[in-house]
Parts: sequence; structure tokens; C-alpha cells
Amino acid sequence: MPVAGPIEMSASIPVPHPHREAALQRLERLSGFLKQDPANSSLRLELFEGLLQVREFERAHQVADDAASGYDAAQRPAWRYRRAVATRLDGHPGEALEDLRALLGDGFNDPAIELEAARAESDLGNLEGAVRRLERLAASPLDAVWAERILICLLPAWLAQGQLDRVIAVGREHLAGQPASATIAGIVGIALLDAERVDAARALVEDMKGAGLLDGNLLTVAGFVSLDSGDPAAAERFFDAALRSSPSLGRAYFGLGLVYAGARAFDAARRSLVNAVGAMPSHLGSWHALAWVELLSEDHEAAAAAFSRAMEQDRTFGDNHGGLAIVCALRGETEVARQHIQVARRLDPLAVNAGIAEALLEAGVTGAGPRSLQLALSSFAATTLQRRPALRRIYARLLANHSPVARRS
Repeated sequence: MPVAGPIEMSASIPVPHPHREAALQRLERLSGFLKQDPANSSLRLELFEGLLQVREFERAHQVADDAASGYDAAQRPAWRYRRAVATRLDGHPGEALEDLRALLGDGFNDPAIELEAARAESDLGNLEGAVRRLERLAASPLDAVWAERILICLLPAWLAQGQLDRVIAVGREHLAGQPASATIAGIVGIALLDAERVDAARALVEDMKGAGLLDGNLLTVAGFVSLDSGDPAAAERFFDAALRSSPSLGRAYFGLGLVYAGARAFDAARRSLVNAVGAMPSHLGSWHALAWVELLSEDHEAAAAAFSRAMEQDRTFGDNHGGLAIVCALRGETEVARQHIQVARRLDPLAVNAGIAEALLEAGVTGAGPRSLQLALSSFAATTLQRRPALRRIYARLLANHSPVARRS
């Protein structure tokens, strides 16, 4: 049975409210009105959603808890759901998932509950469990609005699993049969970039731009397309616009980091890439870009730390080992570098960083001098088209002509 009463709210993580103080004052007034009229469900819902918007999750949880415990019995299941949303956003996805399972166990089979349970599973690191829930939902009879809501969560989950062709095919099918959705198009655009289909990504951006539909993801895609075309100034404008639209977009920070690295603004590049890995801790590209910025700044310890964090995400990715091999080679730790190279080549015969480390060892170059980094960067550029040509072209164009400069505080 569905949850009694409509669930009209967004369960996505809200960004900081631009007028927080004024919003808090308004919410205090709403709270006062609610104390005078505690049975006013519309007033309680307005207060709850307002508290979520300003990230007052604990207070939102209390508002939902009060409603779930009393007042209108017909509305209690919906408020139990809302309480679980606040619980998850407050950093307790396990507790939220228990509450949501209890609701489902009581027979309240509402897609909103299943969707929030999938989000909780994802927050707990159980991506496969989240995908299973979302795929079951997507296969069930849903109206067009709910079908799109589910797809907006399912496509990024497939993207995280590396199912690029599936994201592109299903996303394009949805775009062909429905009014244009900037959100769906943005996810498809990211998948096209990851699949090295830059021309298709460029065409998608132009189509959506013509329809007046550019969200944060599409603006980010436009930024990477501009980088691939050798226009970092346009790329910076697109990435800045993306972050104004969606201030927590990790890929936009990643792109800005590459732009700043190309302009030799290593402090700004570092800040952007730190934001990128904060938003996307499993995104290897951001960790590697950060490591290269540290190499360009002649900070081997920081570079090793970034490559090590990438290793924590995926020990089977050859270039993680290759990156550590570069650092070891520059430090003069020849045997350790060779061990990392051996592992990298076993995992991936075409590992680019492993090739750079080999070039350093063959030349007998160690230390942090300009010759060391120039050799590494020249090798990086020379091997740029071996794999993932579009991304390698971007890196090569940005980094190949650099001389390292002293790290700035």
C-alpha cells in the first residue's frame, strides 16, 4: 500500500542556503506558529522542508519525529519517511535504512521509500544493493514523473559501475521519448566523455543549448569539450558556470584544476582538485591530477600521498602503482620504483605512469630538478595517445610544456 498522503519534497542533499540568516529567522517564526497550532500539517511540512534547505537536519528530524509520533494518524507513514530522509542527511544512513525497511515491512510500498532506501544503501557504500533497488523500481509501473526521478538516480549508479554504454543507451532512449531533461542529458554527457566520445558529447551540449537546457553537468561537459578543443578560457567559463549552478560538482572542480594547472596557477589548481577529491573521493582522475600538480610544484611527499589515496580506491588500477613508481624514481628509490612498475605492467601493459617511471630510471634521473620533471612530462606527452586519447590530449596540452616551479605557500 502507498504511504498515506503526498510526499512533496526533494530528497537530494541541499546546498547551503544563499540567505541563511533570513531563512532561519523565517523558520523561527514558523516554529512559533506551529507551537500555537501543532495539528497544522501544511505548516509542519513547510517548516521541515525549510530546515532541510538550510541544513538544520537535526531540527528537521525532531519536527518529523513529533509528527510521526502523533497528530494525524493518516499522515504518520509519510512523516516516518521524512524522518528517515533527515536522518540520512544528518549522516546516519544505517539508521535511516532501518527505518525505511520498517516502513516497507509494514506494507507501505511507495516508490519514494524505495528510492530513499537506495540512497541510504549508496551512502553506506553498498552500490550494488542500491542499483538492485533502483532497477526493480525502474521495471515497475510508474508514471512519467517518477520514472524520470528513478532514472536520475539509476544512471549515475550505472556510471559509477562503469556501465557507460548502458547509461548512454538508456539515457538517450529516455531523451528521445520524453520532453528534454537537462539532468538526464547531463548524465549522458558525462558518460560520453568517459567513453571518449567527445564529438557526441559536443553535439549533445549543442542540442541542449539550443533548447535552453544547460544544467551543471552539461556545463561541465561543455568545459571538457572546450579543453579538448584547446580553449582553456572557454573551459574555465563553463566550469565556473557549472559550480554556480551546482556548487558541489566534483567534476567541475576537476576541470578547473586542469585549467589552473595549464595556467601554472598551481595553488589555485591544488585548491580546486582538493575540492574535487572531497566531492568524489573515488575519482581516480582527480587524485592523479592532484598528484601531478604536486609533482609540478616539486613536492614529492604530497604527490606520493595523492597517488596513495588513489591506490586506496583501487589497487587493481595499474597507473596508481605507476604513479608511485614515478615518485620513487625521482627520490632515487630505484628498486621500489621497479617493483611498482612490475605490478603496474602486470595489471595494465599500457599503464602510462609506469612508462614515465621507466623513462626516468633508464635516463638515471633523480631529484626534483627541472630536468627530472621535464623528462617525465615529455614522456607523458609522448604516450598520450596510447589510451583514453581525449583525456590524455587534455593532460598533455596542459602539462607538456611546463617547467616545474617552486611550491608556493
